[in-house]
Amino acid sequence: MKDTLKKGSLILALAGVVILSAGCGGSGAGSASAASSGAGRVLKVATEANDPPYRYVSEKNQIVGFEMDLVKAVAKEMGASVEFKDMKFSQLLDSVAKKDVDMAIGTLTVNEKRKQKVDFSDVYFKRSAYTVVVPKKGNSIRSENDLKGKTVAVKKSSTFETRAKEMGFGKVVPLDHYEDIYKAVAEGKAEAGISDEQAANYYLAHGGSEKLTVVGTLPGGNNFAIAIAKDNGKLKDEVNKALKKVMESGTYDELANKWFSYKAADRK
Repeated sequence: MKDTLKKGSLILALAGVVILSAGCGGSGAGSASAASSGAGRVLKVATEANDPPYRYVSEKNQIVGFEMDLVKAVAKEMGASVEFKDMKFSQLLDSVAKKDVDMAIGTLTVNEKRKQKVDFSDVYFKRSAYTVVVPKKGNSIRSENDLKGKTVAVKKSSTFETRAKEMGFGKVVPLDHYEDIYKAVAEGKAEAGISDEQAANYYLAHGGSEKLTVVGTLPGGNNFAIAIAKDNGKLKDEVNKALKKVMESGTYDELANKWFSYKAADRK
């Protein structure tokens, strides 16, 4: 265990961290949404619509965000439209394995345990660390060792939940959404929260910085990919070919700059 947290270069552009677009497409929670192309084929895509700027339900009751635009761009290359199914993060892989949906997207980290249940596309986003969120006032956490014995909120069913239980925290509190983590820290129900960097920056830039701040990061590499049923190699090949086109054509970078305007997304 390292003694100090790696300081993240967090640039909070309050006026422009995320450029939202009312015309992103998507759907309300639990409802359907078609992409702008592909009138015939429809891909059912599971997601957890509560992790901005990756995905969330807009004021117009549409599921929008970086991953939503990305999967629609992939579907467009495949000549298909998209129908989103909003559900809990912990249900995403099961929905794919049971073939209730064609695929799932939602900052899903590829690891061996998950690969026993589903298959994955090529990686579309690479994260190198987790962000540590703490109260803005009365906070004494300055290093990884300072988290020992503390009550720490983490995302339920995330790869960090397992790791957190091995790190010597006093208590690990698994919660469904990152927003739940931030609220738990702000309300004193947890002394620190572990979050995705992009999600934390978005929350802080949209009012969260009044009560919360970031003290640094914990190392933890994660590769995000689209989950696909294990026996659906044809769909996996189609998705990978389409994803490659999206990433090489400049569309990916446009979406990264749109949703993560202060920093281009890391990718493999």
